[in-house]
Amino acid sequence: MADDAFQVELSDDLDGARLSGELDLLVYEKADVALSPLFEARGDVTLDVSNLTFIDSSGIRLFVRLERGIRDRGVLHLRGPSPHIARVFEVAGLPGLGIVIDEVEGA
Repeated sequence: MADDAFQVELSDDLDGARLSGELDLLVYEKADVALSPLFEARGDVTLDVSNLTFIDSSGIRLFVRLERGIRDRGVLHLRGPSPHIARVFEVAGLPGLGIVIDEVEGA
């Protein structure tokens, strides 16, 4: 998939972002740079992953790094994953690391 298919939109108050497309090794550096302001967040960080269509281990690694970066100030929330993406998060053990998976009701 082309690099421009992945997008990050930071929230205005810099406490979260919306991720769209495929988060994989090809876009890891782009995602890391785009999300870098969130590593300095003063509280909880919420990533809207409802438009994320694919994630590989490099994307999981980025979420783990972000969680570790904010751990002393807040909690990382991954909001609205598709059932497939939610399963990837579960298998990767993200909830056991303190990352909260906020699934959309009725999904």
